Formats: sequence, structure tokens, C-alpha cells
Amino acid sequence: MIEKYSTSFDGMYVDVLFDWDAPEIKEKIINFVHKKLNYSNNTSLSFKNYLKSFLRLLAEAVCLNSLKMDLKVSLSNLDSDYGIRLNGEDGIFLLSFQTWEIPNRLDFSVVKSQTDDTYDNINAYIDDDIRYLLDEIYENDLGLELEAITKLIG
Repeated sequence: MIEKYSTSFDGMYVDVLFDWDAPEIKEKIINFVHKKLNYSNNTSLSFKNYLKSFLRLLAEAVCLNSLKMDLKVSLSNLDSDYGIRLNGEDGIFLLSFQTWEIPNRLDFSVVKSQTDDTYDNINAYIDDDIRYLLDEIYENDLGLELEAITKLIG
């Protein structure tokens, strides 16, 4: 099952797509929260609270780090430090984010063709900081082709 979640606080905003059928996705979310907040492994919260914390911490990590370094480095650090990949390979896909310092929202979208079961390519101007995401397009178990694009929303 695929679901979209959003969170917004302190002028930061993220949209994240979760594929709940991906292996160990809930464990990855719980481990991320434990590592970021220095919880011991015996700390127990409801999964809903873990998910809320995950979204808030993710927004903070992506938005604040992208102000200090380029997006590629920021996302790479999440992978190397916490084992979280936001390109969909682990069932977590960053759809969009926005900060108070970067007034234009970066959007990454999934688009389905109306004519058949294939997914259309999207022509868009790609920001240099996220151009590398186009190289990470893949097909998941549901046959969804994920493409990263940017749109300026102002």
C-alpha cells in the first residue's frame, strides 16, 4: 500500500511517499528516530508517534542541511549516517520540500500515462542540485516509474 504524508513546521515543509509493502520500512523509520533522538532501543512509542517524529526530523534534516550544502550531499548523509534512502529504493520517496530560505518548492512527481500502463517522461527544467535524482529512476514492484522533476511554485 502506498500513502503520502506531509508535515510543516517552522517554515519547513516536506511531502513523503511511503510504500508500506517495502521490506523493513517500519523498522527503518523507528531506527532513524532512535538514532536522531538518541533513544535507547527499549524506548517504545506507538508507530503513529514514530511516524510523526520521523517526518519532523526528516524535514529538519533535508531542509536545514540543504541550506548548508547541496541537496545531493544532504541526502547522501542521511543514507550514510542513518540508512535512509529517499529515492524510493527502501519504500520512502521524497516528493517535495520547501524552506523559508528557499522560497521555491522543489517537487518530485510520479506521473502515469492516460493512454496505457506506461509512465510518461516529463519535460522540465531540472535544478542542478537535484539533477542526479534523474539518474536514480527505477521501477518498483508496482511498476511505477518514478521521475524527479522540479517546479517553481511561488
